[in-house]
Amino acid sequence: TLGGREITASEGMVPQINNLENGSDSTSIEAKVYNLPQVLDAKTVKKMLKLLNEITLDSDPDTVDGMPTYEVFIESPDLRRPPSGQSLKDVLEIKPDTREQRVNLRRELKKMMIPALEKVLTPFIRQTFSNVCNSTKKGPSRACTPCYSLIRNYRHGSRSTHAAHYDGHAIVTAVVSLSDYGTEYVGGLYVATGHGDQQYLSLSRGDAAVHD
Repeated sequence: TLGGREITASEGMVPQINNLENGSDSTSIEAKVYNLPQVLDAKTVKKMLKLLNEITLDSDPDTVDGMPTYEVFIESPDLRRPPSGQSLKDVLEIKPDTREQRVNLRRELKKMMIPALEKVLTPFIRQTFSNVCNSTKKGPSRACTPCYSLIRNYRHGSRSTHAAHYDGHAIVTAVVSLSDYGTEYVGGLYVATGHGDQQYLSLSRGDAAVHD
């Protein structure tokens, strides 16, 4: 029970194929992925999309493939530094009137996202990945807390792919879809065993995938 309602999480596991090729114990290194349906309700997603359609996304080079990002950060460590609500990218690259628009956008999106973060995703992550996210030895102040939050746009004609990579700055990553699988997009988020076959996760609006 999370956020006052029953949520059925589907669990999967992806072994690292390189270990299998090298003769290592395949159970020693593996990644787990969980699918949580309807973390955000349809009404909230619709409101978020309306706000996002009113702004221009960032198009700076991506750290993975060097292609334009088409993203906007909602939360990151430098957003917590003054001037409040502005990222370093905002200050250096974006016009003053757009910076103010970004501050307002982040404030409104956070209002919509906080219930899902505080009542569903964060408790689930702390419970499911308790060995690294909820260690009693490290104390409650060291429990996993959302640090980075960003929204990306994938569409034909701009950015439609993202190369396989590791989220090196994160202990656990949560991906929430703002589109319906099969009607608004195909493909999408996938898991892969090294260079093995890709397995797509059919996430619809409000569904979350959580992985370490």
